[in-house]
Amino acid sequence: MAQQSEAGPLVSLWTRSLISGAVAGLTVDCSLYPLDTIKTRLQKARRHAPSTPAPTLSLRQTIRGIYAGLPSIAACAVRVPTEVVKQRAQAGLFGGSSLLALKDILALRHPDPTGNAKRGYGQVVRELYRGAGITIAREIPFTVLQFTMWESMKEAYAKRVLVPSAESGALSQVPASTSAMFGSVAGSIAAGLTTPLDVIKTRVMLARRGEGGARVRIRDVVQEISGEGFGAFWRGIGPRVAWIGIGWAWNTLERKRESQ
Repeated sequence: MAQQSEAGPLVSLWTRSLISGAVAGLTVDCSLYPLDTIKTRLQKARRHAPSTPAPTLSLRQTIRGIYAGLPSIAACAVRVPTEVVKQRAQAGLFGGSSLLALKDILALRHPDPTGNAKRGYGQVVRELYRGAGITIAREIPFTVLQFTMWESMKEAYAKRVLVPSAESGALSQVPASTSAMFGSVAGSIAAGLTTPLDVIKTRVMLARRGEGGARVRIRDVVQEISGEGFGAFWRGIGPRVAWIGIGWAWNTLERKRESQ
């Protein structure tokens, strides 16, 4: 009976932490979603001919466009397929509709009326997971940089500022606000440094399908971006840094609060 009574509170605490973390993450993602949309559109942008005027959007169209693709965030457990659908909606493709973007991909399961392109469920999976490789290539250095800097900042702060406990001799915990600030700084720096990989990922996911269902090659995308100048690799760095910096500060505070 004692074991059951101890297990009950543990399960309850785990459940509350899981729900709180999910709610916090969803709140941050939704509130900062406009920054992610702006970043995607900046990275998608290509040079226009001087004679081609930029389209003018009304305030209503702008607000609607910024939140285009927001419903696809609910599928964040499958990151790459969600990113593919979300970014195509964010970029204004298919009228900014996540549903139409997804239907376009699912339509690949049907035979091509012209008979020239490869079709089938294999093509659907390939299209949904387009950009998986470059996404992993972005996440690995981002995670290494972020957590290394974050832990280093906290360790340096603890050694210089915190005083060992008289009883145990161990250093007291880094305050939640300080840890959140360090997490925000580390995330912002890592986000800035990995922006070129994020630009490549965005372009790969948004690229038009090749003739006959040919794969979109990262090498071709990199060459296309290079032709637009070195600055093209850093498009969207501001919104990306702001998105991750604010999001990480909030998430760090929530984790600290739940662990207390």
